[in-house]
Parts: sequence; structure tokens; C-alpha cells
Amino acid sequence: MARIMRASFGKPVRVSSSGTTVLGTPVGQPGYVESSCNLFAKKGQNLCDQLIALNDAQSGMLLLRFCHVPCLNHLGRTVSPSLLQSAAVVHDGFTKSTFQHLIRCPDLHDDQWFQATLPIRFGGFGMLSAESISSIAFVSSWVHSLVHLPQYFEDLQDSVSHLVCH
Repeated sequence: MARIMRASFGKPVRVSSSGTTVLGTPVGQPGYVESSCNLFAKKGQNLCDQLIALNDAQSGMLLLRFCHVPCLNHLGRTVSPSLLQSAAVVHDGFTKSTFQHLIRCPDLHDDQWFQATLPIRFGGFGMLSAESISSIAFVSSWVHSLVHLPQYFEDLQDSVSHLVCH
């Protein structure tokens, strides 16, 4: 059961018993978070279809790398990797199929796709896998946030200083 509330800045906010979205991140019951991430990932198909329809490999490759590939970065930093897993697989599937179409090679072997996912400085195409980086993105985001928590919660001062190396 969802209801609409007005936030302090006047825009409507949809709130349900299972969760809501705050600053682009779904928050709430695990099922809500996972399904919201999946919906977000599936929206990437539209962009990928448009890149294929462009019929220009160079422009398509640049737009794929700089517009589609980073789409899940925010969710990777803010959603538990276990809840982001299926969305990351869908996103990576769209990335791979679009890449294959743009380079006109429909059957990439695993080792070829692995090389394509490597950063350019390591001889790849920079098609980073959302699935492979989601865990490190989530943990590093928490560690970065942990350093700043004591300034807002004084009782965490001693706990955090023992956990974080400066």
C-alpha cells in the first residue's frame, strides 16, 4: 500500500510499506530493493537498443562506455551486493550484447569478453562489469563513510578510530 507524501521541498514522495527511493537508492525490504534495482537495470536496454540503431560503431562504443557502463555505479556504492546481483547480471548482459553488436562479433569467447572488460590502460575496452565491481564499491563506500560518522555521532568516536587506519 503506497501513499504519496510531500517532502519539505514540495515534491511528491511515494512511500510504501515495503520501501521507498531516497536520492536514487531504493531503501526498505530486501524484495523491494532488489526489484527496484532490477527495474533500473532493465531500463538500460532502451539505451543499448538506441546505440545499436545509431549504426555508428565508434560513437556507439563511446556512448556505451561512458553512458551505459557507469549506470549502476551509484547503486553499487549504496546497495548490498547480494541485492544488486541480479540487476548487475542484467546490466552486464546488455553491455556485452551491445558491445558484440557494435564490433560485429556475435560470439565472443569468455577470454575475449574478459579482455574487453579490462581498463584501457591494461589493453581492454573499459567495459567494466557491474557484477565484478559491486562488492568492492559497496565496501569502499562504507569505509569512506565510516571516517565521517564520528563528527555526527560523538559516541562513535572511539569505536571508529580503532577500525580505521589513517
